Amino acid sequence: MFLRSKKEKEILRLIGQGLSDSEITTSQHISLSTVRAHVRNVLASEALGLYSESKEKFNDS
Repeated sequence: MFLRSKKEKEILRLIGQGLSDSEITTSQHISLSTVRAHVRNVLASEALGLYSESKEKFNDS
């Protein structure tokens, strides 16, 4: 739905493979707080997308 950075896409792919946050930090050479920030950004954009879709559907009724 929303554009994601290359790193966010990679983090999502690794999560989908079942890696833990700490395993992602090791494989991507980034800090735990960076992994969590990417996940938080993805979740926030998804929530915004769901909110926007719901608002549009409600307003169309």
